[in-house]
Amino acid sequence: MQRQNRYATLLAILLLIACSSRLALGQSSDGPSGDMRTWTSADGNFTLKAEVISQARGSVVLEKEGGQRVTVETKKLSAADRSFLAKIARASSKKKKQKTTPPPEDPTKIKIVEMEIDGATIVPNLQWSANGQEVLALDQSGHLHKLSVLDGRSLDSLDLGGQGSWLSRCSLGLVAALKSTQEFCVVDPESMEIKHRHEASGINKVAGEPSSAVVFVTDGGGRDIYAVDARNGKVTGRVNAAPFHNAPKAWDGIRVNAHPSASGISQFQLIAAVPGGKYVLAADRSGIYKFAVSRRGLSIQEVGPSIASNPRRLEISPDGRFVALPSGGGNRSLAEHPDVGYGTYVYSVENLQKPVVGMTTGNYPRCLAIDPATGWFYAQNYDHHLVVVNDRGVKVAQHRLDNQKDSTRHILAHPEGNQLCVLTDKKLYYVCFESRYD
Repeated sequence: MQRQNRYATLLAILLLIACSSRLALGQSSDGPSGDMRTWTSADGNFTLKAEVISQARGSVVLEKEGGQRVTVETKKLSAADRSFLAKIARASSKKKKQKTTPPPEDPTKIKIVEMEIDGATIVPNLQWSANGQEVLALDQSGHLHKLSVLDGRSLDSLDLGGQGSWLSRCSLGLVAALKSTQEFCVVDPESMEIKHRHEASGINKVAGEPSSAVVFVTDGGGRDIYAVDARNGKVTGRVNAAPFHNAPKAWDGIRVNAHPSASGISQFQLIAAVPGGKYVLAADRSGIYKFAVSRRGLSIQEVGPSIASNPRRLEISPDGRFVALPSGGGNRSLAEHPDVGYGTYVYSVENLQKPVVGMTTGNYPRCLAIDPATGWFYAQNYDHHLVVVNDRGVKVAQHRLDNQKDSTRHILAHPEGNQLCVLTDKKLYYVCFESRYD
């Protein structure tokens, strides 16, 4: 009995140590979704009510009702708990292997629809409508446009009352950053009506994801990330870049998985919320930084390698599994990274240390989209508006959409696959592969 008590006490201490080692900033009312259940130690003497956040390499991350996260070795859990985790892992693996749509039979054959809008005025953050037949675009004057991808016509327009600088989405609707009035608006994309309007001093970019009402705002200098409840405008958390300026000293005293080449965070130049609500990713002129989202706020969890050379966009796949940082000079070659030259690495959001694929796309990469249905990639280069890359990272086609000598700024992949919108310096196009309608 004494031996069992010592074991239970040791496990409790380990849980407390794991919990206290997390760096949490701010307080958030929205956290990762999941079901609370009671977990039991292998000897049956210790229980914990929590939900699963993630599992890997013989351990599981659990979040308690109060928002505290703990990491537990799976071998120290009961047989029933281990069986439950194995079931989750099998279901997740099966889901990841499924592809709902086959890739195009001939990626050299495409159909193009030019949208009736001046592409030069559009902020490079397009969004799909719920039915997938319209694309929503914010222009720099603060007008939100709804356009039909079937014929390119403008269907509706809404004046948001300030200069537009960024467009994202949360569970409440579209979220538009208005730099001139230092606020953001939440808009119903179906009715095109403003639902909420909140002050956000110095706002530059805003990032959200469909499962949460909390959005993340950066200021013009990229000094801070603010977590804001889009329902009431309340700031629920804040992360400042200054404590992380100097690497590797920046990571002293906190548990963070940092790549050996990683530098400190200079500023939050780019930001993106990962679908599912688990993470917020940020990037500066060097690499990608991952922050875990919990009810207690944000905590830095992982620092990726120093790969960026003039980073242009922080791209996340619609399913929240993959991330890339296209850079004008291409991503730098490092150990355990393939040499892609003028190209881009794609990482698992769960592991920023080693890419899952690398692709050489051509001079001056600016953007990348991941087709959620086929697993293929859409990129661009200096000479082509659209470069098609298969799931192995092999370039299979490239296209100029017109005779204009301009560059692509944003590519938005369609949820159903084999369709996309391409925003260039001057125009906006809808593109689909001909095999989709054969």
